[in-house]
Amino acid sequence: MTGLIEHFRRPPWPALLGVSAAGYVIWLLGSIGVLPAAVCVTGAGGWPGGAELWEVVAATLTLNAPGSLLTGWSMMLVAMMSPLVAAPIVHVQQSSLARRRARAVAGFLVGYSMVWLAMGVPLGLLALQAQAAFGPSAFPLAVGVALIWSASPVHRRLLNRAHRSRPISLFGMRADGDCLVFGIEHGLLCAATCWAWMLVPLLAADWHFTAMLATGIVLLAERLSLPRTAQWRMPVAMSLALRLRAHLFPLVLNRRHG
Repeated sequence: MTGLIEHFRRPPWPALLGVSAAGYVIWLLGSIGVLPAAVCVTGAGGWPGGAELWEVVAATLTLNAPGSLLTGWSMMLVAMMSPLVAAPIVHVQQSSLARRRARAVAGFLVGYSMVWLAMGVPLGLLALQAQAAFGPSAFPLAVGVALIWSASPVHRRLLNRAHRSRPISLFGMRADGDCLVFGIEHGLLCAATCWAWMLVPLLAADWHFTAMLATGIVLLAERLSLPRTAQWRMPVAMSLALRLRAHLFPLVLNRRHG
């Protein structure tokens, strides 16, 4: 634990964790909602088709302005994704001249953000479909899917690839292009590994903020895990739960005997 705290004290971790915390606070104080209309949709008794899905989307846009949905999704990304880009930001900084580092990081973040802003559409539609088809059961189903996905060899293979970097040129437009492309590539890999967990807070209804915070911790733990052989293994979320239980239960037992 001490080693992890020391790790988080090194740049750019303090800044990224601060941005993430600010995102959560703004969300909590502003009560910004993402896809709240999906919570109001009654179960359709089956997976909605094109016409039914359009009715669900229309209801969502009636109750929520597109601008508010975009704002909510953006704040969600700021809160949950900021800590996940620490390693690639360090790579971009170390691969760039001192006078170009801020510009290089900005280029990387633009590419990364473009991917995740675009992902809001398919993930939102999938969440709406799941809510319309399964109603209150959509949330536990999403958690189950996320756990199975995290345990799969495909997820581990993609997560291993997300640890890789690419060369960054030192000068001119080529350097800017490399940073932008790296941001897009990393964003695509991040979306490929995180998509299942991102559905969990979207379907959490009144527990959205709690699910958002828990999902952010799980995603960070997955990103901090070292590359491993791509095979079926216990999901990181379950490992975290078991460790938390191991730390809490002795405290509870000590209080009972004390």
